[in-house]
Parts: sequence; structure tokens; C-alpha cells
Amino acid sequence: MGKFDKSYAELQKELAAQDAQLAEIQNAETRFENTGDIGALISFWESLWNNGGLLFNGSRWAFRLTDLYIKIKEYDKALRALKRIKGKAYQDKKQSYIQRIEKLSGRTPW
Repeated sequence: MGKFDKSYAELQKELAAQDAQLAEIQNAETRFENTGDIGALISFWESLWNNGGLLFNGSRWAFRLTDLYIKIKEYDKALRALKRIKGKAYQDKKQSYIQRIEKLSGRTPW
């Protein structure tokens, strides 16, 4: 097997893992839409982040756990969730979330 074949096989494996994770996310979100069980959805997202986080880029999903914590007014947890988001492309959005959380919680900047 040549170098190209190995790289192609690795890429296919990575893409399959991303597709599988996205399908899990969509299933969890559909269950939430059907049941309204925000606790179960938060548990899903916490587990996802505790097991390596997102396997793909997408700001909607990267900030989903933070959004859920804000919705239930768990501002400390929302800030901790933000710290897990590492991509440079998300830095401005993270800062915007920090400011929003500070305003909602009545805190001074951290």
C-alpha cells in the first residue's frame, strides 16, 4: 500500500467518524424536539465533549452546549463549556458569548 492509499484510507475513516457523530447529534436533537427533555440533551452534549468533542467544525454545534446552559441559567457551566471550544475561527464568537453571559449573570468580566 502506497503513501497515497494510506492517506486516502485515513481520510475515509475520519469522514466516516464525522458522519457517524453528526448522525448521533441529529438523533439527540430530534429526541429533544419530540420530548422536550433538556436534561437528556445536555447529558448527550456533556458526554460528547467529555469524549473528545466535535470531530468537525461547525459553530452551531460547537456552541450548542453553551446555549443549553444559558437556556437553563447555568452561567458558570456555560463559561466552562466555552473554554473547550478551541478553534481560532471561533474566538470572536466566544468573546461575544462571554459578554452575553456576563450581562445575563450580572457579573464583571473574567
